[in-house]
Amino acid sequence: MLQRTKQTLALSLMVPLVASVGITAASTSSSAAVANQQSYNGSFNAGRAGWYFGTPYTKVSIVNRGVGGGKAMKLVNRRTGQVVFAGRRSRSAGAGMDYSVSGWVRGNQPGLRGRLVLKETRGTSAKYTVKRFTVKLGWTKVTMNATTRSGASRLQLRVGLDRLNRGRSALVDALSLVRDETGGVIVTPPPTDPPTDPPTDPPTDPPTDPPTTPPTTPPTTPPTDPPTTPPTIPPTTGDKMSNGCPISERGIPTASCGALLGSAYGSNTEPSAWEDDMNHPLGVRRTYYGATHVDKAVSVSKADLAKKRIPWISFKLPYSWSEMAAGKGDAWTKDLAVKLSKLDGPVWLAFHHEPEGDGDITQWTAMQARLAPIVRANASNVAFTIVVTGWNQLYGSPQYSLDSLWPKNTKVDMLGIDTYNKYGVVKDGKMNMKSTDMEGDYFKPVSAWAKSRGLAWGIAETGYTDKASVDDPQWIQRTYNLMKANDGVAFTYFNTTLNSIANWALSTDIKKNAYKAAIRTTPTL
Repeated sequence: MLQRTKQTLALSLMVPLVASVGITAASTSSSAAVANQQSYNGSFNAGRAGWYFGTPYTKVSIVNRGVGGGKAMKLVNRRTGQVVFAGRRSRSAGAGMDYSVSGWVRGNQPGLRGRLVLKETRGTSAKYTVKRFTVKLGWTKVTMNATTRSGASRLQLRVGLDRLNRGRSALVDALSLVRDETGGVIVTPPPTDPPTDPPTDPPTDPPTDPPTTPPTTPPTTPPTDPPTTPPTIPPTTGDKMSNGCPISERGIPTASCGALLGSAYGSNTEPSAWEDDMNHPLGVRRTYYGATHVDKAVSVSKADLAKKRIPWISFKLPYSWSEMAAGKGDAWTKDLAVKLSKLDGPVWLAFHHEPEGDGDITQWTAMQARLAPIVRANASNVAFTIVVTGWNQLYGSPQYSLDSLWPKNTKVDMLGIDTYNKYGVVKDGKMNMKSTDMEGDYFKPVSAWAKSRGLAWGIAETGYTDKASVDDPQWIQRTYNLMKANDGVAFTYFNTTLNSIANWALSTDIKKNAYKAAIRTTPTL
């Protein structure tokens, strides 16, 4: 019975090579939509569960070499021939339903061809939509769109490789079948698979101190016990962003609707020339200041708002954490908040981001608890944010965990994390060849923690190396989509060479074009 099932599967995958019948290809759009994931275990985090193989000479294994550094399916033939496999069937949601089908592939056999297949079955009638592709050395995303013809049919996602030579291999990851309930095309749907394992080795976290023209800002993380009653994200005020998504008075977009894509740039350098080249403004702009540069920060924020960017500003403090916690910096804080309150638009504000290792973290927590109410009471347009590395909170010392660091009974508007893709980083003469699993290791746990406390969250800094951009040119777009799928509201790239362990800057054509392609459909104020 098993052998017969395999033969039937192999034959049915061969049919779509010559025809695409019964499911109509939908038009392509870059807008993300609310979607339902119908592919089970498409990231292979649960091993081979849910996937069936039609060629007995194909060796299948699950390896830690996925698109984002997580799991992937590895296929090796013991003799030359085709490779075919298929996922669990799911029921069609109805006639005329739009679906987005996608997956990532790579291999070491030049010219290897394959096809992505969506099979729609009703009774004994089987109809197909097919996308042909060529397997390349680097990860390549394969996508297609389809519309169902029947409401009583079954859908099945299938993949075939035409002729994988003996001893050659191919990797497959992130197979996705997503129902789009809004009529748009899903760029990257919210995954339903279990999260990947946490990193086996701590990432060498990037800039502990970002740029400074006005003096630099030091690192940041959140403070001690969570509030007894979790706060709620501020209600919207009726204002909307350029894509129609609601936004609060303090500039917090509605999660999964208005995710902003922005950047730090040079040494707090005005990015207008860069925006002109992209023909699109930054959605959020990250800048850094010393305690004596309040007026400069207000002036830059005013200019950012005029350009439809939300300013996300970070400050060093005029006194030590303990002195600030004791009230010595209250007047300075109020002066800053009052000046920001006079701006015509929202501002996001952080004090001493990435604080790990900079002193007694309990005093840093006390400082955040002291300053947050002053800022929020004097500036209804300013969101009080706490920015941390992310790695230390999830995998570092217990004193730096989010629960330990978060200020008790303190209203905070947003959590930011500074986490980078370490693929291609050179340390002690050795290049790291493991890509950071941004979603499994960071986005999912951070999103769950933030949601439990009614917080918005976003990426305050991120980047990838020149090596990573060559091997994975779609990383920016994919990571933005994954963040948005996990309810992140801001993706801020670290486009500067300052205070960095690697070249994160968008200094190559590949990087520039990747960022330009990613930002062109994202919203602004």
